[in-house]
This record gives sequence, C-alpha cells and structure tokens, in this order.
Amino acid sequence: MGVNQNKYQSFVEAGGKNSVQKNQRKYRIAKLTELITKGYSRSKLKDYIMDTWEVGSEMADEYIRMTYSVLGENSDEVIENSKNIQLERLEDLLRKALDSDDKTNSLKALDMINKLHGLYIEKKEVKLDSQKLKFSFGDEPEEEGGVEGDENQDTSI
Repeated sequence: MGVNQNKYQSFVEAGGKNSVQKNQRKYRIAKLTELITKGYSRSKLKDYIMDTWEVGSEMADEYIRMTYSVLGENSDEVIENSKNIQLERLEDLLRKALDSDDKTNSLKALDMINKLHGLYIEKKEVKLDSQKLKFSFGDEPEEEGGVEGDENQDTSI
C-alpha cells in the first residue's frame, strides 16, 4: 500500500481477474461519489447499488463504506463540489420565488445563500479588566490581596 492509500483504496485498486473487473470497482466508487455530491442519502445509495448492480445488502454497505473512505481523503474537493451544487439549487429556488413574487421564500433563499457564502460571521467579544488578571489552576481562590500576599504571611517552608 502507498503512503496515502487506506484499506479501501487498495481494495478499489485491486480489481479482479480481468480488466473489466479491475475497472469495475473504480467506476462504481466514482459513480457513488457523484451521487453523494448530488445529495443522495445513505439509504438511497444502498437502493441504487442493489438495484443497479444487483448485489446484496452487505456488498452495498461495503461499497458505501469504501466510497466514504475515499471521499474522506478528498474531502476539500467534495465539500466544494457539494457547496456549488447546493448554491445552484438555492439560486434556482430564489429565481422561482422572485418570478412568483414570493417575498417570504425569496428572503429565505437569500439568507441561505448568504450563509453558504459565510457572510454571517458571528463576532465574539472578549473583555479584559486591565487592572487585574486572575488565574486559577484548581487551587483555592486567592483573596483580594492576590499575588503579592500578605506582609504578615509566613512564606518559609
């Protein structure tokens, strides 16, 4: 196995007895990747696999695991592709809502598009009292005298 290969990639690459079988796994993983980026759920994927390729439930589950494993290594590309597909869907919904003068759904679609683009950044504010900083490491809290201690305190060990 190569450095970047996991057990599923090696299974995909392994193939079968002839060139058709060797390429079959690659084709199937690529097809499932395409369906996942189009928004297919796990149950729809399983139905597709069992109906189209006439395999049993266990083999369908194995193909799904392989696909998600391969996708995990290319997750940035998959996320970007999925984001673009969702953006196209939202823009289509926005167009339809605007054409029918549906202001409520137009605003909802715009809101979701803005979220997808990351336009709503939550701002967090941290306030520090510049006069005092208190740290606790699980000890008893210091009294107001704080770090300097008390003049009458015995510091000998």
